[in-house]
Amino acid sequence: MTLLPTDLSSPDDSGAETFSRYRYQAKTAFREFLRCAQGKSDYVILEQIEDVVVVEGTKWRLAQVKSRDASRGSWTFSSLFGEGGPVESLYRSYLHIKSLSRRGQVHAKTLRAHTFAYEMWLEGVTSYSGNGAELQAHRKGTAAPSDKLTLAAQASLKKLFTSAETRKPDVRKFLHMLAIYDQLPARSKLIDASNMMELGKLYPHLSHRELASTYASILQTIEDAMTAAPDSPWPTTILEEDEPSQNTKVLNSEQCRALLPHNSSLDPSRHITLSIGEMLRSDPTALVEKLTRNGARERTVNSAKQLRLRATDHESQLLSSGEPDAADALEDVRARLIIFANSVASKCGKDQNSQHAQDIWDELVDKLMTTVQQHDPQGIFKQDAYLLLGELCQVSDMCNFSWGIDED
Repeated sequence: MTLLPTDLSSPDDSGAETFSRYRYQAKTAFREFLRCAQGKSDYVILEQIEDVVVVEGTKWRLAQVKSRDASRGSWTFSSLFGEGGPVESLYRSYLHIKSLSRRGQVHAKTLRAHTFAYEMWLEGVTSYSGNGAELQAHRKGTAAPSDKLTLAAQASLKKLFTSAETRKPDVRKFLHMLAIYDQLPARSKLIDASNMMELGKLYPHLSHRELASTYASILQTIEDAMTAAPDSPWPTTILEEDEPSQNTKVLNSEQCRALLPHNSSLDPSRHITLSIGEMLRSDPTALVEKLTRNGARERTVNSAKQLRLRATDHESQLLSSGEPDAADALEDVRARLIIFANSVASKCGKDQNSQHAQDIWDELVDKLMTTVQQHDPQGIFKQDAYLLLGELCQVSDMCNFSWGIDED
């Protein structure tokens, strides 16, 4: 027997309470939608059992999506494992699935044939100090939990669940299946830029306007699935052995493909859309490698990646606008930025105590604020210092700037 999405009733299907959370959750699920359309997963389930559930054959990935304002600081152990944190919901789902065979809903043999992963998809960074240090091994993947983490987690979960539900073997088994994916693209335009880039990889011939229209349509479909009642007539069909069954919160590969442009076929061998975990575990880009190699702090590297996304999205809109001189204006800005950045790098390189990339970054941030007109005379980047810094990061990823005294 195969465990199907319809076999799992949700222990708590109350869903999100605010529109902003729904929007971020939908945008975070977008990448998994594309993977499903490519046949890399069988189903994407929205707001049932967990925020997002991805079914890949006999493997189920259950994810809690959490957003966090930067003003609140990093995710800490207590905010992850405390009341209202993502672990509370994930552990409840773990207990729920564990009890299915006992309650006669799913045959025990069927349940044993499946594997489950419990994932936290987090906007913002996680603090790995104190008890949080024990979570480092779980970042971007599952790992065997340490005794210290097991005891700390058990103590936190006992405040939320009964002693019978928080036995040490249960907590340890759950932690063994727990993965943390933090530093997801932030709300506002950053996650949109990231998603648009993914869609653009699949359909490079489409204009920015066409990509934006497709993106908006897919997000609406995801939100419809999230907000629909399970018995809604909204047309979602999955096969349960030989009998069709309906579940309004489930999207399958065929339905996902139907929402993508029909004037082109997907080529998975050329354009590979990564899962959340694969995206964060994937090989670093040239930009990241250069910054890291030349002494940039982790926070600086993360800022560079986010600014590059913003600049790339802006650049895409510029080139698809139809302006006849857009490409020439872009090349002019890039040439000015390279000359300016190389000058800054040369000065920083003369200081033997310099960390090179970090000092170059700090100097560029400082000087760009007062020299934007020189680098963007036509205003194609709105004479925005941060957009220009993001474009320099894009130039660096194209191997035209090294962030250090070493040559590319």
